Amino acid sequence: MLSRTQPRRDAPGAELSEIQVPVVEAYLEKLPEGATPRIMASRTAIAVDAADRAGLVRRTAEKLRKGEADRLVGRDTSGLGDEELLVATDTFLGTPEEIVERLSRDRVVTDHATLVAFQVHSAPVTHEETLRSLELLATEVAPRLGIATAEHEALVGSRG
Repeated sequence: MLSRTQPRRDAPGAELSEIQVPVVEAYLEKLPEGATPRIMASRTAIAVDAADRAGLVRRTAEKLRKGEADRLVGRDTSGLGDEELLVATDTFLGTPEEIVERLSRDRVVTDHATLVAFQVHSAPVTHEETLRSLELLATEVAPRLGIATAEHEALVGSRG
């Protein structure tokens, strides 16, 4: 399982996958021949409707500033704007289109992961917002990234 974020004091502008791909490649290199790779990518992803985006960005940035932002990033984040803070903490928050655009650049997700786990715990989302995010992730984000959902797997498996 690859973490949802990585501190990067020495490379603050590095994408998460730039740090994690070498770990995956080392794992694959040491994997015994014939063994099936199992790679889980954990990502903080909150999909929202466009009308709800600005408020949740603000609330999430406020929560991150009060708590774990500096620890997650490994440096002082006080000078970052809300959007910059979300990127620095590897928080994928936005419309489905925005999340697809960002995650499509994540080589761990697109090229290596056999399982992707989305989590929302670092964002101050309500129960309703969590349910809506899960719906958007399952119906809009995952299919566009080629990620099969459990429902899809159950349907495909039941046909065999």
